[in-house]
Formats: sequence, C-alpha cells, structure tokens
Amino acid sequence: TSKHEFEVNCIRMSGVASSHSLVAVATRCPVIKLWDPRNGCISSHLAGHIGKEVAALEWSKTSEWLLISGGADGQIRVWDIRKANSCVFVLDQFNMKKYSEHLAPLPDVDLSHLKRKKLKTPRTDEDRLLEVNGGRGNRFDRNLQDWISSKRLVKKFSDPKRNDVATAHDCPVKVLHCDGSAGLCLYSTGKDGIKKWDLTSGKNMLVHFEL
Repeated sequence: TSKHEFEVNCIRMSGVASSHSLVAVATRCPVIKLWDPRNGCISSHLAGHIGKEVAALEWSKTSEWLLISGGADGQIRVWDIRKANSCVFVLDQFNMKKYSEHLAPLPDVDLSHLKRKKLKTPRTDEDRLLEVNGGRGNRFDRNLQDWISSKRLVKKFSDPKRNDVATAHDCPVKVLHCDGSAGLCLYSTGKDGIKKWDLTSGKNMLVHFEL
C-alpha cells in the first residue's frame, strides 16, 4: 500500500443525509473511500477516476445518496453510493453525451431475461458421432458462444461508466460546489476556469468564468 493513499485531499459529509452518516474521503489515489464513523471502518470504495488522485468532493443537496467527485484526470463523476457499480454518469464539457432528464439514483438493471446456459459436452466418441450424424455437431460451439455473449451483455449493463473517458476540465478539478435553487447547480474549478453545470440534466451550461 502506498503512503500516498493516506494523504487526505478532501473529506465531506452529506448535509441532507438521514439514513447514513458516511464520510467521503479523497486521497492521493484515484479511489474514493466511504468511511462509516459508527464502526470506524471503510464501508465501500468508489473506483473509476483514471488520474493519480481525487482532489474534490461534494454531496448532492437533493439526495443523500449522490456524491460528486473531481479528479486529477479532469473528470467529474456522479455516484449513487448504494450501488456496487455506482457511477451514474461522467460530466462532459462538450455536451456530447445523452443524459437522463433528471439526475436521480438509477434503478437496478433487470437482467432476469439472461439465462446462463448449461454447456453439454459429448462424453464419448460414440456421443460425438451421434451429435455429428444428427446434424448437431456445432451445438456445443453455439451454446458456448451464446453464454459468452450473455456474459458480455451483463458486463455492459453492470459497468457502463467504469471506463468513460469524458472530461469536465482540461486540467485537474480542484473545487466542487453545489449551489443555486435547491442545489441544482454545480460549480467546478480548475486552472482553466470555473464552469457551471445543470445537475438536473448533467449538462455543461457553457457559463465560463476565467480565474
């Protein structure tokens, strides 16, 4: 474990939380830690930033479950801390992405229609011959391919934002602040200036303040 993981850049507690007392901790590594002071343990880790460290954190003013983070990679990520793959989306300074109409914790994806298939491997040479003679010589290959495709689809749904490379700034994000009516605006700061975001849509409002 690197000593830099214990050099704290930022800590934040939610001002609207009633169901938890978690403390979000950003250190000189790209993984955010959620610390539970009730038992003194780290309850979960939020991984996704691709830079060297996370420098800024801010809790949503409208939901106790939404955490916003800014990293040295120039990314701003929005997390639903209840989910294992908890990144809701990554803010894009160019507004090239399609966002949901309202920023809210997303429901779990229903994958019940994906059924893991049992692979039937011929046990003897006679079985193999029967398979070929019966016109079913490629059944095993088809079952294998279907199973692999299902696993890929599960991965696609379960981890869609993990490797998202969209950036909010062209430099490290230093400060995040929720403001405006009901906390629906987010201001982010980097060396390239201050930007304003609409948290109801996740879009860059194209209001730029020079430093």
